[in-house]
Amino acid sequence: MANNKLIPVELKHERSDLAGFNVFMRKSGIKKGYMVSRDIEETRRVNGREISIVPAYKYLLTRLERAMLSKTCSRLESLRSHPSPSACSRSRRSPIT
Repeated sequence: MANNKLIPVELKHERSDLAGFNVFMRKSGIKKGYMVSRDIEETRRVNGREISIVPAYKYLLTRLERAMLSKTCSRLESLRSHPSPSACSRSRRSPIT
């Protein structure tokens, strides 16, 4: 959850059937979701909702990069006597942008 907002993520290995995912998004009032696939990268619009489909390698690399940046920022902020807004505070966003 980012900023107390639910971010739906669904994993698909072969088919990318969006029906169930779209129903969940509709019932939850969510306008944007992510589907992690084996090798597909595209954005689909279904009934006014945006579903970003990303390859697993890209999703995982993005998550790893953000985790490493967050860990580095935590170390830097602990060394400062007066933490201030920086690139570190901006790094704590949605896993995929």
